[in-house]
Amino acid sequence: MVGSCATLIAKKFFKEKIIITSSSAALLYSAIISNTVNFQANVTTDRDKKMCNWLVKQFGLPENYVHKMFVAKSVFGKSLKEVFCDDFATFEFRSKQLGITQLEIVNTDDFVNKNKDEIQKVLTKIKKEKKLDLIFLSLIDLEKIKNTFIVIDESSKELLEQALGVRFENNISYQEGIMMRKTIVPMVKDILISTMHNYARKTTDTL
Repeated sequence: MVGSCATLIAKKFFKEKIIITSSSAALLYSAIISNTVNFQANVTTDRDKKMCNWLVKQFGLPENYVHKMFVAKSVFGKSLKEVFCDDFATFEFRSKQLGITQLEIVNTDDFVNKNKDEIQKVLTKIKKEKKLDLIFLSLIDLEKIKNTFIVIDESSKELLEQALGVRFENNISYQEGIMMRKTIVPMVKDILISTMHNYARKTTDTL
C-alpha cells in the first residue's frame, strides 16, 4: 500500500538504477506530495516519504515549491460545476448510488464563504443529472490540514454523521486532519450495507 501511484513508478527507477531526468523527478515528486497532501493524509506510508527524499535529490527544488503548487491548484479557470465534475466519483452499494466530489485547495473557509450558495446549486444539479441517491463534497485544506464536508440532503447528512462521527450545522461539517476519499468510501459503504441489511431483516421479520 502506498499513498500515491507515483511512488511505485519512482521505485522502478530507483530499484533498477535507471537514470531519471530532472523534469520526470519533479513530476513524480509533485504527484506524491499532492496525493499525500505533503505527507499529512492518512494514506501516507514510509515508502512515499523515502521515494520523495530520493526524488528531491534529482532536481533543484525551488523555494516555497509546495506552497506555490498548492496555491496553483486552488485557482480555477472554469465553472464550479466543471471543477466538481473533474474529480467526481460514483459508487453503487446495493442499488444506492453515491456521488462524491473531492476538492483539494488552500483556504477552504474562504472558498465556502464565497461560494456556499453556488456549491449547493451545483451539487443539486449533479445529483439530479446523474440520478444519485446521495451526494456530498469533501473539501481538503492543503495547508490548514482539515476536511470540510458539504451536503444538500438529510440522507447524505445522516450517512456521514454515522460513518465519520461528524456533526453538521447548516449542511456543513468540519473535521481536523485529512481523510481522503479512498479512506471515506469503505467507511460509508459499511454503514450503507449495514443499514440496508437491518432494514431488510426488519421487513422480513414483520412479514
